[in-house]
Amino acid sequence: MKTIILVGTVISSITVLACSSDEGEKTRGSCTSCDAYEFQGETMPALMVCKSKSGNTIVEGVEVMVDYDAYVDSLEKVTSCN
Repeated sequence: MKTIILVGTVISSITVLACSSDEGEKTRGSCTSCDAYEFQGETMPALMVCKSKSGNTIVEGVEVMVDYDAYVDSLEKVTSCN
């Protein structure tokens, strides 16, 4: 259930981010670790997020068909990533 909520949040954020300007875009390495955070009363665990060769996101070893930078941008709205 937590995964479904996280994916829904990420997809919603990506929709908004896709329409935003690329000005001030920061560069990231191929992997980013994001801290645990609370969402709707549930604690979401810390994540390791990496960029696949195709530019998609790999979350804890599973490739998600979402652009890496957009995925991390959406996570940074609810937690710290570095």
